[in-house]
Amino acid sequence: MSESRTEMSQFQSLETKKTSGRAEFVEETTTQAPVFTTSPKSVEVKEGQKAHFEARIIPVSDPTLKIEWFLNGQPIKLGSRFREGHDFGFVSLDISHVLPEDAGQYSCRATNNLGQAVCSCNLTVKANQTIVKETIHESALQQINYLESQRSTQTQEEGLTTQAPVFTANMRDVQVMEGAAAHFEAKLVPIGDPKLKVEWLKDGHPIEASNRMSTLHDFGFVALDLKYTRPSDSGKYSIRALNALGEAIVSANLKVNSGKGGADMEGMHGEAMQKIAYLERNKAKMDINEEDAPQHAPQFVAQLQGKTQLLEGQNGHLECRIDPYPDSTLKVEWFHNGKPLPFGNRWRTSYDFGFAALDILGCYAEDSGKYTIKATNILGAAESSVNISIATGKGLLLDTDHQDALNKIKYLESKHQKTAEEELSAPEKPQFGRQLKNLNLEEGQPAHFESTLTPVNDASMRVEWMFNGKPVPQGHRFRTTYDFGFVALDILYAYPEDSGTYSCVAKNVLGETSAQCTLKVTGKSGLLLDTMDKDRLSQLRNLEQRERTRPEDADAVITKPVFTTPLNNVDGAMEGAHVHLECRLEPVNDPNLNVEWFVNSKAIKIGSRFRTTHDFGYVALDVLQAYAEDSGTYMCKATNKLGEAVNTGSVTVAARKGLLLDSQHPEGWEKMRELESRRKGGRLEVEETAITAPKFVTQLQGVTALSEGQTAHFEAQIEPIHDSSLRVEFLHNGKQLQQASRIHTVCDFGYVALDIGSLVSSDAGEYICIAKNTLGETRSSITLNISARGSLDTSSQRPEGMEKIRELESRGQRSRTDEIQTFQKPVFTTALQNCVLQENQSAHLAARLIPVGDPSLKVEWMKDGKVLETGSRINTINDFGQISLEIRGLRESDNGIYECKAMNKIGEAVTTASITVHAKGSLLLDSQHPEGMKKITALETRVARQQSEQEATFG
Repeated sequence: MSESRTEMSQFQSLETKKTSGRAEFVEETTTQAPVFTTSPKSVEVKEGQKAHFEARIIPVSDPTLKIEWFLNGQPIKLGSRFREGHDFGFVSLDISHVLPEDAGQYSCRATNNLGQAVCSCNLTVKANQTIVKETIHESALQQINYLESQRSTQTQEEGLTTQAPVFTANMRDVQVMEGAAAHFEAKLVPIGDPKLKVEWLKDGHPIEASNRMSTLHDFGFVALDLKYTRPSDSGKYSIRALNALGEAIVSANLKVNSGKGGADMEGMHGEAMQKIAYLERNKAKMDINEEDAPQHAPQFVAQLQGKTQLLEGQNGHLECRIDPYPDSTLKVEWFHNGKPLPFGNRWRTSYDFGFAALDILGCYAEDSGKYTIKATNILGAAESSVNISIATGKGLLLDTDHQDALNKIKYLESKHQKTAEEELSAPEKPQFGRQLKNLNLEEGQPAHFESTLTPVNDASMRVEWMFNGKPVPQGHRFRTTYDFGFVALDILYAYPEDSGTYSCVAKNVLGETSAQCTLKVTGKSGLLLDTMDKDRLSQLRNLEQRERTRPEDADAVITKPVFTTPLNNVDGAMEGAHVHLECRLEPVNDPNLNVEWFVNSKAIKIGSRFRTTHDFGYVALDVLQAYAEDSGTYMCKATNKLGEAVNTGSVTVAARKGLLLDSQHPEGWEKMRELESRRKGGRLEVEETAITAPKFVTQLQGVTALSEGQTAHFEAQIEPIHDSSLRVEFLHNGKQLQQASRIHTVCDFGYVALDIGSLVSSDAGEYICIAKNTLGETRSSITLNISARGSLDTSSQRPEGMEKIRELESRGQRSRTDEIQTFQKPVFTTALQNCVLQENQSAHLAARLIPVGDPSLKVEWMKDGKVLETGSRINTINDFGQISLEIRGLRESDNGIYECKAMNKIGEAVTTASITVHAKGSLLLDSQHPEGMKKITALETRVARQQSEQEATFG
């Protein structure tokens, strides 16, 4: 029972710390006025596209920071097309389906209790024309623009063309049936002439553009395609190519066989066919007064008609009927507001069997006006007109994606009978449509408050949510909504500390109002107390109830401690064995009874080798892997409020030899003794060597005439060879030789060498080796000659690419100089946290720092006021605003206060934390076998002396 109470108190303390930590986070306030670290960029978009503005701002964790957007000085009305964003220092504005009236200057204003900041940018909108010119294949258009820009760049570099147009491949005559497709093609030079103009002619007249005909001119290839042919398309087709130096023409014939005459068969009577052709030619020259000639001037049997009231984006259709029919001389023309109808993919006209029609695909507001059809033949003309009105959609998407939300908006709008103009002209004081509802929730459930607010479209309206009189903190758990008279607050998952009074305050130029509600959150306990087995729980409760009713338990009296059995003695235990001491103690059911163990009057530190037990009057001590120094008198002391009792016993542990001195390999041991005896005999030869001033036994030598790309090697011999203070340096042309991956120096036992790999011409010159110690110095020099290779081609193989690289490098240098400038002093957005750890564990201290991209920022770590020295155990990291300190294998010496200081040209910031290391007890630093330790020390001393003597001998 005492252990369970202790654990319960620990859980309660942890929950209290957690609650207090959350409360401290809520009370956090800012100490800095808002500053925009990056500003939004001006953009240019086309009508109907999306626009995006973004910026970064500090401080990032200010709950009082307020963000507002303005267009030309006026607040932006939030709606379906405008979306604002503000998350951890990132502010943004998105506009979907941009309209021409959205163009202007956009400003973002950030305000808190210490000040405000403003940044601006411009939006330019290109309005759509009557004809839709936007491409359907954006990627293909980009590739075409790239090819055209490359072609124009190449033409400018090459200058004007020097050749007149010439057709390298002529066109061929084509004969097709009516309704089939026709294709003409040819090849033309020069290819890259930007001033070359290509025209298509039919019977000497320019071809009128239509949806049936398409032309192509690309890299010297010209073509004409007719999707379907008519008998009237028969004739002579020509291509005329001209530039500043001349022109060229090539022609071909097209014959379209009419489908009405059936198969084209040769006549059985050639003379009769010639006579018929002669008569038909004469007939064409005669006045047209027979059946094929028109009988009267054109007239409209049915006037032009169709739907005259349209919405922007709908399709328009007009139709009429014209008489006479058939009339081969009849010509039909369409006009819009007195001007010929423009060609385009949105306009489709048709005339067949006396029926004329006009279709307009995807109407725009500018398509409104008077549409006229004019029919003309050799006897006269007739006209018919109709007026079409197209209402603009004002850029709003009228089809909803959320039907439930639309129904709710319509319900809100139905309550207000005033028009938008009346509401704007006569604003009113804010008023809530209904009060907020009180909520009672359990911890972890979501909370939702909502209400309606009027006036709906008041641009000066400001809505704020308060919690116990303070603004609701910004964070991912709290989300506020204010859209078209609907206000709401959502808490994704509630904590007990979220309980309190929530207020919604609405303000405009005429006044303010508020609505209040309460939230009560019932906290969950830290432990899951619900049972997984109800039957056994009920049985346990019955047993506990029986125990409570026992008279002896009810009348139990707490007495002072008494040991009912003596503590047993342990004699002659072997080193490494298990030692067990036990006894019996009363009272059994005293929760305040405290049991302690002592050895030789010193308290035992409980560790991995010492384990104690106290359970229902049974007291025991276990010593795992006993050592000889564990021998002594052990005492068990029991204490409560009424007194104390002591029980003693003795433990004797017999030590055993710690070292096995007998060799496991006699042959190897004899070999080692023989080698050691040789070393002792040679010790006298180098024992009395004296330290002298350095001198070169052999001067620097090596190959002195080499070519570029080869490797140079110089070496020499120096004395003395066993002087620890001897220093060797190399000079090149009187200057200190810089270490690099190509240059490698060696100084080992009097041997000095210099290696230079991949020689270049700048490596030529005099190399000097300087050897110095406390008694003097000496020098040796050598001259290196390098023959340069004369076959290197240093010119660029692609001049245009080299120019592009230089341009990019010049931009990069300018951008780097811009990045060096900073306008903010260092600020720690998150501070270091204190650590309490065990010995040999790893400690990790981390914090976040701004500004992120400041190259002049310098970070230093201090321990107890002194600069922290890093090494294999201690590492520091400064990466993109993330500052951390890692200490592996903690020691007692690592205890202390750690301080992180960040400095730049504007100021500095400091954050501190403490590291507490709990040392492990029961570490045995004294030797368990003094005799063996002396032997080891003597052996190590002898080996170290022999190694130093060998180095002096063979150095």
